[in-house]
Amino acid sequence: MFKLVSRFISLLIALAAGADPAAVQAGLVGYWKLNGDVADSSGNGFNGALRFRSSTYPAFPPGRLGLAIDSTGGAYGEVPDASQLSALGGAVTIEAWINLAAYPPPPPPAQGGAVPIVGKWGPSGADDDEYTLVVLPDRKLYAFMSGSSGYFELRSTMELPLHTWMHVAVVLDTSAGQARLFINGHLDRVLATTVVPNRDTAMPVQIGYGYHEDSGPRTFPGLIDEVRIWNRARTQQEILTDMNGELGALRTIRFSNLWWYVRPTSTNREEPGCPSACKEQPCACNNYWSADNVKVEGSGDAERLRLKLAQGPDGRWNASGVWTVEPTGYGTYRFVVESPVNFADANTVLGLFAFTNSDISTESACRQNEMDVEFSRWGLFPRWPLPSLPPACGKYTVAPNCGWLREAHTWFLMPHSAGASNETTHEFTWRPDYVHFRSYGSSSRTPIRNVCMAPVPWACPAGSGSWILALHLPRPQPDHNAHMNLWLFGGRFAAGETTAPTEVVIRKFQYDRFQP
Repeated sequence: MFKLVSRFISLLIALAAGADPAAVQAGLVGYWKLNGDVADSSGNGFNGALRFRSSTYPAFPPGRLGLAIDSTGGAYGEVPDASQLSALGGAVTIEAWINLAAYPPPPPPAQGGAVPIVGKWGPSGADDDEYTLVVLPDRKLYAFMSGSSGYFELRSTMELPLHTWMHVAVVLDTSAGQARLFINGHLDRVLATTVVPNRDTAMPVQIGYGYHEDSGPRTFPGLIDEVRIWNRARTQQEILTDMNGELGALRTIRFSNLWWYVRPTSTNREEPGCPSACKEQPCACNNYWSADNVKVEGSGDAERLRLKLAQGPDGRWNASGVWTVEPTGYGTYRFVVESPVNFADANTVLGLFAFTNSDISTESACRQNEMDVEFSRWGLFPRWPLPSLPPACGKYTVAPNCGWLREAHTWFLMPHSAGASNETTHEFTWRPDYVHFRSYGSSSRTPIRNVCMAPVPWACPAGSGSWILALHLPRPQPDHNAHMNLWLFGGRFAAGETTAPTEVVIRKFQYDRFQP
């Protein structure tokens, strides 16, 4: 906690002095947000320029955070050589967001070979590159670094998907004798190496462009965003913490004696929202998000967290969300909701859950580890015929949901008494062998719904209600956090546009950690 407060105070001092918030990041050598230019936001002044190989294709479409550079038509970024960008030493981190539009064809055809994300290439096109991060024709992420003592090559085990934003990173830590590849914050592969990249080729840093000895000059077939180079070995937790927002741009709030990140304002639609997988980018069924829709008011017993689903100045309806700064894991998660959860609109969704920010949920990498308490009608009865609203429709879920391994879930109704307190409490206890859900009304500690999800019924604790088969139980990840969000199923209102914002008031959150 001391480190978090110190970092926050440092950020405020930097802002007061007029410095870029990213400048407080230790070891940050270069940081290119690619928001319409190739300016360096590290505070070191390594500004680059936009180049074109052969096209006037729009260079900066909507990206993962703000805008991104689109190298599909030949655009790329070039940063002039500087001594600080070379010979990075025995501790290096290179990271970026990418979105592949096509896979590179294999060599030997002249147009085949690896496609570059970012690199400082060698003058001869042989094994004299300083450092490179590329995608190979076999759909794998590939990292290369070289120095006077030799070089290392590191290829991912995971295949990168098309039309999907993926965070990629390579970390060299010679003090530990390792190079590590991360995809969406998850450790993909480790290589033992003592190579120190101390070469200086006097070549520029190039983003989305490079030279491969088998295929000549190449540009990246897709989008690249948020390129960062560090002269230190970042930890997995550091990568996970910063990858989902611009450095120094994630707003934090204090609620229920915990620090929380606020989901940043988005310029394009972002998950969740779509009923099923979406191949378009950005998906029209996802949501816009606004950090302005999150507010903490009061103190002590009067403290309240307010999440809004509200219209912004541009006319867009914006969702809201928060997640804990400190990772969570096994334990009991308790959410006390003061406002009604039987929403007037059938597509409004309140989510109270534990989740990994860097979730990968594909057929080849089923890593979704999630436990949800959600309230929504999920589009059913968009125009409710009766004058009073129906009871709230709740859903408990234990994921993953991929391949033959399906999610475990159950539905229930949460009644609200007219004229009485609307406060409800929802909690789940996560253990290695079960997940136990309970929901309570305002005046009773007898649960309205009491469900245990486990592989076998005898794994459930005493006092649990009905048993539901859950073949897969989540295991804590380094970036498991408690989350709360308010959003629209399908990215729109069920019964046409409305002019009234929706607000949910959270009175309290409590997390009691369990050590197995």
